[in-house]
Amino acid sequence: MGTLLLPFVAVLAGVVSFSSPCCLPLLPGYVSYISALPVSEVGQREARAMTLRAAVSFVGGFTVVFTALGVSSAFVGGALLRNVPSIVRVAGFGMVLLGLATMGLLRVPFLQRERRFDLAAFLRARAPPSRWEWRSPSVGRLASGQSSPPS
Repeated sequence: MGTLLLPFVAVLAGVVSFSSPCCLPLLPGYVSYISALPVSEVGQREARAMTLRAAVSFVGGFTVVFTALGVSSAFVGGALLRNVPSIVRVAGFGMVLLGLATMGLLRVPFLQRERRFDLAAFLRARAPPSRWEWRSPSVGRLASGQSSPPS
């Protein structure tokens, strides 16, 4: 009885996975891209080939981007991991300096100045070029090559 239930559980898992915040936001872009193809002007066989090429190209584009993100994240992570003792020493030294500056025992001129930055204007100017697929909650996990939550 248990083995008969497995296909239904697999289908349910696929539906849940597809409706996750990682995949579902990609659907409007995919559908609009595929539906904009001029398939009414060609025969049925050519239309299927054109749609298949467009779908493979769309999925291939995401595959290349996320693979590049994963490889670059692994490269940066590996470099950071090899240099953890040095990074900890430099960060510790910086914390001691900032502590001494906070206590007033050390004067650091560039920390004594006030600078203002209009963050709202920066975010408004950045918003149009940013794409919705990068705001997906799982991009961080996908970019790091992590397929499941850490245990």
